Amino acid sequence: MKIEETGMEDREEGNGSKRGNGPLGDTNGKRINEDARSSQEWFEEADRLEIKAGGALAAPRALANSLNDERACLYELAKRALHQSFIQTNGAQATGTWGEPYDAYSSNVEANLLDGVPFADLRKAFDDGKGQELHGDAQQPPKMAAVYSSSALVVNTFGPWHQGPSNLVVNGHRGFKTMSFEAQVPHGLKGTPPHLDLRLDAEDRVLAIESKCLEYLRPKKAVFAPAYDTIVDHRARSPWFRHIAALRENSDHYQYLDAAQLIKHYLGLSHSEPTKSLRLLYLYWEPRNWQDFEPFRQHRAEILEFSDVVVGDPVRFEALSYNELWAQWERLKRPAWLPSHLQRLKARYSVEL
Repeated sequence: MKIEETGMEDREEGNGSKRGNGPLGDTNGKRINEDARSSQEWFEEADRLEIKAGGALAAPRALANSLNDERACLYELAKRALHQSFIQTNGAQATGTWGEPYDAYSSNVEANLLDGVPFADLRKAFDDGKGQELHGDAQQPPKMAAVYSSSALVVNTFGPWHQGPSNLVVNGHRGFKTMSFEAQVPHGLKGTPPHLDLRLDAEDRVLAIESKCLEYLRPKKAVFAPAYDTIVDHRARSPWFRHIAALRENSDHYQYLDAAQLIKHYLGLSHSEPTKSLRLLYLYWEPRNWQDFEPFRQHRAEILEFSDVVVGDPVRFEALSYNELWAQWERLKRPAWLPSHLQRLKARYSVEL
C-alpha cells in the first residue's frame, strides 16, 4: 500500500505521471520527444501502432521495443492495457470523465469493483484508513477508482472471501478466522504505524499481505527516520533490522522492490504480535508475458535477493504474483462461486503487453 510511519505518500498519480527520458519511435524511424510522449500525441501514436500491428496486444509490444526508458514505457503501457481491459469488461460508460492525468480511472470506486465484492461491508476499513483511498472531490477522483489501483486489486481478489475466510487458501496457508483490510500493525514508535493491505488471522498465526500493482515500476528511495535507531528489543537482532544500515548506505539499492516498506511491516508485525507465527507475503501484479521485459525480470530478481537477506528469521517472507495465486485457486474445489470469480479477475487483470 502507500503508508509509511512518517505519513502518507502522494496520490496515486503523483510520481506515476513522470515520464522517462527516452524518445518514442516506430519501425519507420519516426521520433516523438519527451513532451509529446506525455501528451495526447503519445496515445495517438499508440493507437496508430495498434492499427498497424493488428490489435491491442501488438501495439504495446511495438511501443516497448521503440522506447529507451523501458520502465517508464511499461508503466504507461500497463495502465493502458488495464484500462482497455476495464472498458472491455465494464463498458465505456464505467470510465470516469476526470480528464488527464486521471484518464485511467473509473467513474467511481464501486464501478472499479467486481461483482461479488461486498464493498458495503468493507468500506469502513478504507474510510478509517490513513491511505485515504476513498477521498476525492469534483476535480480529483479517489485513488481506489484507478483501474491500476493496488487497493482495488486486493479487494477485488479477496473481497468475496470476507464472510467465509475459513475456505481461503493462500500459498498453502489456510484456516483463517478473520480478514482485515487496511490493518494497522503498531511498531511502538511515534508517528503513523505501518498499514497492511490485508491481514489474515488464524488461531495462532498471521498472514500479512502487501499488495502491489504498478507501484514498483516507479523508483522510490529507501528512507528510515532516526526513530528506528531507538529500537533495542529483539527486532534489533533480526536480519530485517540489520538491513536498514545497508539501505541507508545505498537508498537506491533496490530499483523495483520497496524493501524499506517491507522492513517497516516486519517491525510492526514483530512488535504487535510477538507470540504468533508470522508470515509477510508480497503479492504483486505483472502481465502474463512478464518474461519478455527486463523490468519485470529484475523485479523478481530483487525479490529473490531480499528473500535471501531475511532468511532464517522467525517472521518469514514470501512472495507470489497474482497470476500465480489465481492459478493456485483454480485447483480448489470450493467454494462454488470461485470459478466465476476467477473468470472475472482474469478478464480484468490478466493481460499481455
